[in-house]
Amino acid sequence: MSEGTDTSTVTDSDDIPSFFRHTTIFITGVTGFLGHVLVSKLLSSCPDIRKIYVLMRQKRNRDVNERFRELFDAPIFEKLKNDNPKVFFKMAAIEGDCLEPNLGISEKDQITLQNEVNIVFHVAATVKFDAPLRDAVNINVRSTRDLLEIAKKMKHLKSFVHVSTAFSHCAERKFIEEKLYEAPMPASSLITLVDQLSDQVVDKITPTLLGSFPNTYVFTKAVAEGLFTSKSLDLPTSIFRPGIVISTAKEPIPGWINNLYGPTGLVAAAGIGLVHTLHSNKDCKANIVPCDYVINALVAVAWYTAKHWKPLKMNLEKLDDEEVRPVPVFNYSSSATKKSLTWHQFMDGNVDMEPEMPFSHSVIQK
Repeated sequence: MSEGTDTSTVTDSDDIPSFFRHTTIFITGVTGFLGHVLVSKLLSSCPDIRKIYVLMRQKRNRDVNERFRELFDAPIFEKLKNDNPKVFFKMAAIEGDCLEPNLGISEKDQITLQNEVNIVFHVAATVKFDAPLRDAVNINVRSTRDLLEIAKKMKHLKSFVHVSTAFSHCAERKFIEEKLYEAPMPASSLITLVDQLSDQVVDKITPTLLGSFPNTYVFTKAVAEGLFTSKSLDLPTSIFRPGIVISTAKEPIPGWINNLYGPTGLVAAAGIGLVHTLHSNKDCKANIVPCDYVINALVAVAWYTAKHWKPLKMNLEKLDDEEVRPVPVFNYSSSATKKSLTWHQFMDGNVDMEPEMPFSHSVIQK
């Protein structure tokens, strides 16, 4: 057991808001889509949280404080601003960068996190399928390793949730169960490789390293899961794997999204007339999940992790034994449900809605 792990129990009677009462939280990836909605959910549904620290980096000549203020300009925070503006005083930025060792967090801020934090949500990731392997390794793998080392010194840690993806082990697997799978290669070897080789060499050997993995995103996520499993046996941890995350369904406002990744980009491109056809299997299930549903599940996983974790030493060689699960795994997807959509149904639904909610701009081809 980590010397800093909080061994206080979470009772069966504790509901989720009660669990989060008087806790301090650290979130990576807060400027992303999931991060925005996670902060909104925690501030609105768990008002008695003591503090939320968020990792932020300088970007495009804007310092951390400026970007931190801009975070709350998003429409999803408008209701909170009107109903309970004081809740934002619970927020504080920690300067850092997931591309850097130790996430770029200063020693002083590391000590602050180690003394105060109870719950960690590691959401940060590069989700670009074509990201250079070096960037994907540093953000998706190295940051996970370094954050675990920081977490091992957290004196009051109750729960640490690592956000992965339902597709992290899609290579050569038709079904992804809620279980741990063998990593495609050791994280330490991959980190050493990208540290010692030039960009040109790393780019050249990337296809060989990926093997049957379709892109650097899922490959590094699979490696990160293996790392997380082996390095966190003495911590209250869980792995959370969402499917393809799309806009919010209901809260804090319906239909909000701040990116054009995945199906959202396709719908936008089709809606304005840039895309007319798509080569795909229309009968495949569209494993899409609304962001607010994903965040509700993620928050619940943090609560569940603290409630059920016991400091046991387990044998990693028994990972395939369903009775031995060193790190609980939670898949959040729609493909296994009876109401799961196919891609054909998804696109037809968008076509049907277009007359009622047309795009404000379109491309007219002559």
